[in-house]
Amino acid sequence: MGLDSAFVHARAFLSKSAPTEIERLKILCRRIRLAEQDLNRQAVPLLARCQFTCQGLCCRNILLEEIITPCDLVFILVETAGLQDLIAAALRRVPTLYSAPCVFLSDGQGPCLFPADVRPEKCLTTFCADERPIRTELRNLRRAFGRLNRHLLGQRTRLLFALFSRCCGFGRNGERTMRWTTKSR
Repeated sequence: MGLDSAFVHARAFLSKSAPTEIERLKILCRRIRLAEQDLNRQAVPLLARCQFTCQGLCCRNILLEEIITPCDLVFILVETAGLQDLIAAALRRVPTLYSAPCVFLSDGQGPCLFPADVRPEKCLTTFCADERPIRTELRNLRRAFGRLNRHLLGQRTRLLFALFSRCCGFGRNGERTMRWTTKSR
């Protein structure tokens, strides 16, 4: 599944979610955002090295589908609903057969389309330098994304189980809703 397809599915998932589910997602995404803010504060020297020494080399010559996951898209859509049209336009420029600069960088150089505290997990947890000074912040960010991943997996499992139950004729409480009749001989 391509990234544009994952984006469409993430938008559909959010539009079909109940308000209580959206509130739960907002809580999980807020935790991620706080972890990203903490990481950004602690990783100033490493991020400066990325910007000035490497000049964002890791954001060029990439395969975007390997970096941004559907979970990242849900996080970004929950936290920055106003960027949906910009994200959709950027995803139309994703090359399918070769690696290229990240489509979320303006003019292929930067800055990034996403706010500093709303970025995909791999964009913030991948450094080409010593990560020991920010090990705790990286672990906290990975845990926060892990919680969101598990939550989304649980939602998918619940949806599949409900669909399977309806197909097999079971109601909400496990009772059979379809009456099977047999002809008497």
